[in-house]
Amino acid sequence: MIANILIIEDDKNLREALCDNLELEGYAVKSCATINSAKDILNNHSIDLIILDIMLPDGEGFALCQWVRERFDLFVLML
Repeated sequence: MIANILIIEDDKNLREALCDNLELEGYAVKSCATINSAKDILNNHSIDLIILDIMLPDGEGFALCQWVRERFDLFVLML
C-alpha cells in the first residue's frame, strides 16, 4: 500500500483539497508549491508517490519528473 504521498501543486485550493481527501483515506501527505521545495522534501523524507502539477512557478513538472526518475524509484502521477 502506498503510504507517503507528496503533492506538488501551486494552486492552493486544489493542493489543500487533495491533501484533505488523501489524509481522510489514511495516507501520510506532504505538500508544496514549487520545484525547489519538492526537491528538499524528496531529499529528506521517504515518499512513495508524487502527484505533480505540470506548470509550476519555478519550472515545469516534466523537468522535475525527469530529475526524480534519475534519483528515486517511485511513482509519479501528473496532473
